[in-house]
Amino acid sequence: MGLAALMRIPRLRKAWLRSEALRRVLLECKESDYRRFLLGECVAACLELDEEQRGAFEHMLLAEPYREIRPMMLTT
Repeated sequence: MGLAALMRIPRLRKAWLRSEALRRVLLECKESDYRRFLLGECVAACLELDEEQRGAFEHMLLAEPYREIRPMMLTT
């Protein structure tokens, strides 16, 4: 997905997309811990959230299937 495509993502969909990308990177990726950390940083940088989106993102982290990534994010 190019930068232009990222800019066209609907506002509230970005929170879901960030949650899903982090879930895949942190839980499914077979890379080393360090590389998964770097990938997570890339996700965060490419999918910056405003305050409303951040609230939706935090809410998503309380529900399945994203509940497992919350502790991992707190340690990074």
